[in-house]
Amino acid sequence: MNRISTKLITGLTAVMIFLLTFAWAGDPAFAESNTGWNEMSFEAQSNYRIFDIDSGLPFLGYMAVAQTPDGFIYTGGYGGLVRYDGRKFERLSGVDSVISLCIGKDGGLWIGTNVGVLVHMSPNDEMTYYGKEEGLDVVSIRAICTDAEGNVVFGTDQGVYVLDNAGSIRLIDDSRLKQCYVNQMSGDSDGVIYGSDYDGNVFAIRDLRVESYIDGAEIGRPVQTVCGDPLQKGYIYIGTTGSEILHGSLSQPVDSFEEISTPGLLNINAILYKDGRLWICSDGGVGFIDNNRSYTKLSDTAFNSGVAMCADYEGNLWFASSRNGLIRISTSDFADLNQMTRELNDRVVNTTWMEDDLLYVGTDTGLLILDSKGQTVDKPVYSYLKNARIRVIKGDSQGNLWFCTF
Repeated sequence: MNRISTKLITGLTAVMIFLLTFAWAGDPAFAESNTGWNEMSFEAQSNYRIFDIDSGLPFLGYMAVAQTPDGFIYTGGYGGLVRYDGRKFERLSGVDSVISLCIGKDGGLWIGTNVGVLVHMSPNDEMTYYGKEEGLDVVSIRAICTDAEGNVVFGTDQGVYVLDNAGSIRLIDDSRLKQCYVNQMSGDSDGVIYGSDYDGNVFAIRDLRVESYIDGAEIGRPVQTVCGDPLQKGYIYIGTTGSEILHGSLSQPVDSFEEISTPGLLNINAILYKDGRLWICSDGGVGFIDNNRSYTKLSDTAFNSGVAMCADYEGNLWFASSRNGLIRISTSDFADLNQMTRELNDRVVNTTWMEDDLLYVGTDTGLLILDSKGQTVDKPVYSYLKNARIRVIKGDSQGNLWFCTF
């Protein structure tokens, strides 16, 4: 049962104080809302930072992003190669039209361009170029990976090439990959390289040989990206040009693959597994799927036109956008409750109080009672203070709550 008592204090301003005593044990509404504030939404517990021209970026369109072991973040686009040292962005000379990046076994950076040149930048910033004179007769180097032996495997508009440890460039010897137009490749911890081409075919390369191959006709829909499942050996994720992800084993028929829907993430460009979440980067924005197969799409419109992503050594996620620059997501020690509920939008919050896993929020336009999911909880006190300007909420040693209103 609830008891309300009031006392009026007079002075220069009128203040109303309410004493509210709750019988928590018999309140079914509370039992339903006790969900735990340690499990708030990802957006509420994360900080987003957008890097654009005002942040020092020399241009806005980026196609790749990676971090080298020395801590530098590199990103690239048609405007060239850019390095971020944690304070400032610097455009590096000697590389044009960057569309792919990969960290080498030596800690250097492999750079794929849209002018037919593969570039290696050593940890000392020394540039080595591979082009037609070295046997590379292509226009576009779409993706780069290194295998378990340190060979550099890169997908182009004219097939899949390898730059072996002896410094020789040659095509992967498989008729299915010759002259294919690769759109993406990624490697796993076992040295297997997964890739896809613009005809929707999916392949896996091990020891410079095609280990598995799925014809695009079997998949039955356009494919944009593919990556290995780090939790299930032999399983892959296939991102489509729609908003679906297929998950299954390379040893099983495609019609046995699980289909995961990601509404709003049109044209899936990259997939990355990090800390229990499968991150998805697409033309329609960014989202993730957790280990319970629960899907979340991040709401910030700056994530649109996302084409690539990486995780740095501090656990931050970096996203490259072909239109909006770079976005970094960092885990915060603080939670932004405005990301949890629309009820707080356009309200002035004066005071808060946590009582038995419910958050009482006093605003200029009434009281809100929220559970840990950002859902409002209806209690009798809500109607008493529906339109009040609440200045202070305080609990006492008897389990009572006091509300001070203007």
